Amino acid sequence: MKKLVSLILALCLVCLSAAVMAESGDITGDWYGTMYGMAIKVTFNADNTYKLAMAENEMPGTYELKDGIVYMDGDPDASNGFVYDGTFLVNEKQSVTLSRDPESAQSITLAEVNTEAKLEDFAGEWVCKYVSMSGMIVDVNTIPVEQLGATQIPGMKIEGNTMTLTGLDSLAGTDPLEMEFENGALAMDLGKMLADASQAAGADLSSLGLDGLQMSIGVTLLKDGMASLNISMMGQDIGFIFEPAPAAEEAPAA
Repeated sequence: MKKLVSLILALCLVCLSAAVMAESGDITGDWYGTMYGMAIKVTFNADNTYKLAMAENEMPGTYELKDGIVYMDGDPDASNGFVYDGTFLVNEKQSVTLSRDPESAQSITLAEVNTEAKLEDFAGEWVCKYVSMSGMIVDVNTIPVEQLGATQIPGMKIEGNTMTLTGLDSLAGTDPLEMEFENGALAMDLGKMLADASQAAGADLSSLGLDGLQMSIGVTLLKDGMASLNISMMGQDIGFIFEPAPAAEEAPAA
């Protein structure tokens, strides 16, 4: 019994020592992980500053390691920081785990465009999986759809050269868009369409500051079977990457 008590005390001391090490450990250096489907690297410096590198962007900030929690940018909310266990830095709220291993930083990559696609290959219903913008590819399920200007996870239905979008009403409304198929892709010049419609209605776009509006939309198929909806407006590009919508389950026979 005496030996058993001694063993339990020794294990308790080991656990307490590990906790102290986690609280006062050295986290300076490079840490790697994935956030919103993008590879990230966070460099913690000894002067309590850090730099977050994501895609082509770098964001500086400050941090403080206290009681096993890494608080970011003076935010007192521990859920917005990282729990440090001596090996990993974990933020459960954002589902981010950082480690010292560079291979833990994994980014989403897209397949090449299928330039040999035929019009009939586009047919069917599609549901958005990723969003591509500013050099970043993000899993659409990891961000609020409102940040995309959407009312729900975007959907797309293509019949022939007609496309209908859902969830992106502010972009295309609810009416089908008649597109042109050429060189393995569907395309539409929305700026020209708006100009033609306004001219037919006798409206003056220049008075609205919309004269010469450059806005186009196109759909290409990727070699892995996904589809990319590309929108270009006033020099800004955004892509919505779709996968085939799950087949509807058949109703059981009566």
